[in-house]
Amino acid sequence: MDWFYLRKQYTTAIMVGLMSTRPWKELNAKLLAAADRDFERAVLPLMRAIWPGMVQVPATKSYDSSGIDLLCFTEDDKIACAVQCKGFFKTEGLADDQFRPIEKSIESFRKSDLHVGTFLLVHNQDGRNHTVASKIDDLLAKLVADGLAHSAEQWDRHKLFGGIQAALWNMVEERVVQHAAQILAQADMNFSLSADIVSNVPLERSSLILRRGSQAKIVHAGINSSEPGIASLLQRPKNRWTLLTGLFGSGKSTACLKAALQAPNRMIYVPASDIEPARGEVGTNVLMQSILKALSIFADFEDDERLVFERLASPMLRKELSANKSDATLIIDGLDENRALAGPAEMTRFASTLAELRCRVVLSTRLEHFHASFGNYDHLFDELSSKGIPKKIPVIHLSQWDWPQIIELVRHASQKAPSNRNLTSFLEKVRKKKSGGWEVELLKHPLFSRMILDLVADATDPTENRSQLISNWIRQKLIRDLKAARETPIPIKDRDDFLHLTNELMVEVAALMTESDSATDVQLVETIDSEKVIESAERIYRRRRIPLHSITGTSLLVPIAARYRKSVPMRFSHRAFQEYFLALHLQYSGKEAGNYPEAVRGYLAGIHQLD
Repeated sequence: MDWFYLRKQYTTAIMVGLMSTRPWKELNAKLLAAADRDFERAVLPLMRAIWPGMVQVPATKSYDSSGIDLLCFTEDDKIACAVQCKGFFKTEGLADDQFRPIEKSIESFRKSDLHVGTFLLVHNQDGRNHTVASKIDDLLAKLVADGLAHSAEQWDRHKLFGGIQAALWNMVEERVVQHAAQILAQADMNFSLSADIVSNVPLERSSLILRRGSQAKIVHAGINSSEPGIASLLQRPKNRWTLLTGLFGSGKSTACLKAALQAPNRMIYVPASDIEPARGEVGTNVLMQSILKALSIFADFEDDERLVFERLASPMLRKELSANKSDATLIIDGLDENRALAGPAEMTRFASTLAELRCRVVLSTRLEHFHASFGNYDHLFDELSSKGIPKKIPVIHLSQWDWPQIIELVRHASQKAPSNRNLTSFLEKVRKKKSGGWEVELLKHPLFSRMILDLVADATDPTENRSQLISNWIRQKLIRDLKAARETPIPIKDRDDFLHLTNELMVEVAALMTESDSATDVQLVETIDSEKVIESAERIYRRRRIPLHSITGTSLLVPIAARYRKSVPMRFSHRAFQEYFLALHLQYSGKEAGNYPEAVRGYLAGIHQLD
């Protein structure tokens, strides 16, 4: 990775804009006030954004006496980068009398006979004294000419900021795409057959009409069509705001993720459940920091470094999304899965924050949440109309599938597994619009259709209702997982006993992922800390020190981050599974379900039908 090139690409104009923000002002003051070893300690975490393995060398030891304060190594133990830090107790720029200690340190490195990939001279002044700066550059150029360094540069305070900004933004761009790909891969891993996404899906189009001083309303466009690419619709530049709705499992998240992957670096996909701010925290900077945390951009750094990077990168992300002609798109998926957006006041603050951005915004939510929240929009958009919210917001509703979509999905699955006679036979039936004994309404539901395909492939008999469908499918999925070469939480002596324990774990986790927000209502919590999951697993499996990956590899629980240190938030791979296992908890415990969400009550009713 050419970090010098990245730094130069991150223009001075962007840097100047960022320096007016609070995180960068505070960092600027911290570096100006630091000297000697304090300056080294202040620079170290910043340099780790570029070279993660950077360490501070012990004072008065061999490397320190060789003009090196910070360094990192390559995989074959060569010095990748050596840094000499100079923190001066002055703020008017390099002074003539400061050249001598810099020259002495560079000369110490020259005499050490060490060879490095990159040598940096970092100081806390600016570059206004061109005479001294040029003399330092000449000394560094001689290190390269003499073969002691492949490259050598002087970084004053502003060049240091440019390098850090380039490194942070490079991580943001790369890891936003990686995060979307990870979530899509996790969803696909649920199923044995990696069926292609159905290309033509039925949808209804309408518009949310906003008029200041009058009630918001939905106007149906009278267009019911079968579109070849929902992801492409979400990328249309003329729509600054777009709402995407549909029943659970109708493909909203898949469409959003596909859109994000089709336009890498320009579309930022964020699950709404992961950006809930702390109580009382509002504002665009808070939202930007929540997004960076939700996407686990810096999750592989130590906690103190992660917090620093998130604070520094949040105004960078805000600047990108707030530019007048921003071509970026912010996708916030699953508003219904964020408890903080349940009330009118919370929804108003959230939309008010989004209204300050100038990028395209795509919001997705379950259809029932959209209708239930519609009353919030009356005062919400009346208040926001002055902030530039469009008066007409497109609403795309993913409709129920019909036989053309069912046939296409089964055909793709059959092509992926041409030797599976069960799928071939099932394809022949659906082409004749016969369900093969399965409930047609379940076949018309995208999520349940994928489950049915897995069960058909395994020659499983048709089920009575969706609760039994999920139960049978989960059992078959876990059996498939056990056949793979995966580590399990405990050695398996009896498969059915192990499946029972795993089922018990997911029931307990689902029960833990709830909270009561009033005397009557119980709501689902979006994530749970991995330490709590491991604690439950150790008690249920009766084994200590269970590796987290052995749980995620043989259950429906997944981490929300691809990279992390220590604990990590976890969730069910689909909200429907969380609702189903919570319904099982209610059945096992004999609790009343009246104050639980409607979806949970529905699964519980289906479970009771099977008793």
